[in-house]
Amino acid sequence: MQRSIPPFRADMVGSLLRTQPLKEAREKRAKGEITPDELKAVEDREIRGIIRKQEEIGLKAVTDGEFRRAWWHFDFLAGLDGVELVHIDHGIQFAGVQTKSDAPRVMGKIGFSGHPMIEHFRFLKENTRRVPKMTIPSPSMLHYRSGRKMINMGVYPDMADFYRDLGEAYSGAVGAFAASQVSALEDRCRAAMSEAGDDPIARAEALAEALTAEGYAANATAIASGGQLCQHHCPVAHVAAEFPQLCDAETEVISRLVGTHVQRLATIAHGDGVCTTHIPAPGLWSSAPFAMRKPLHPTTRPPLRTGSTTATTVRTDR
Repeated sequence: MQRSIPPFRADMVGSLLRTQPLKEAREKRAKGEITPDELKAVEDREIRGIIRKQEEIGLKAVTDGEFRRAWWHFDFLAGLDGVELVHIDHGIQFAGVQTKSDAPRVMGKIGFSGHPMIEHFRFLKENTRRVPKMTIPSPSMLHYRSGRKMINMGVYPDMADFYRDLGEAYSGAVGAFAASQVSALEDRCRAAMSEAGDDPIARAEALAEALTAEGYAANATAIASGGQLCQHHCPVAHVAAEFPQLCDAETEVISRLVGTHVQRLATIAHGDGVCTTHIPAPGLWSSAPFAMRKPLHPTTRPPLRTGSTTATTVRTDR
């Protein structure tokens, strides 16, 4: 029996050999012979083609082949705030060849304020009906090859601060991937709720129908303090169990769709039997005691490990 959720029997990190049209376009861009938009048009076309090939051979999770990036790891790291890709004396010896002489250097305070790969993921997701997959390096990749010399001593005299900021930046990146993942779900649900009116409880009932159509087996019920939205199935619970940012992003989507603040009481990813969201009746939210606004099972995020040299793979199902 074939699996419908990761890990799949056949899988890969994500890098595929660049096509000849893509290599030629990159060379022309390096010489200034084409514009960034013209390069992107070639990338878009070649990525759509490589997606089709992966689908045709039966892969359940597909990637963009990393066709927009030169490195599977350094391009992500260089996209973080405070990190730059610099030229060094020699590249990395790998499989009998030496890579380009580039490496990430920490020049300022590390943070996350956005990243090109979020848009790369969005394009991939919009062009496949299989599981879209994006691979990012583990946090340790920023320092384990070159060590302390590639980290600005003036910015980080204490490495504990470096590890803290790096972990927080990665948490922000995972959150951004999660928000991108649920954006399409939000659009589809919003369209299905177009005639639901403005009442939050009525909108919750319409949202339950929309979520059920998406595979969440949801229902909404009225209670004394407002309404309750229950999702009896979560297609991404296996991912959310490791990356709770996905639950956070989904809760924000529910809040926007029903038009009021909501309170997440339980999640399947947390180990509960049902994802339960409380929707307060109009006027009750602002007057409710602060303690009542906290979820019964607050989301806890285990600290990101910065000592591993493995890759972190972001894989989602919807």
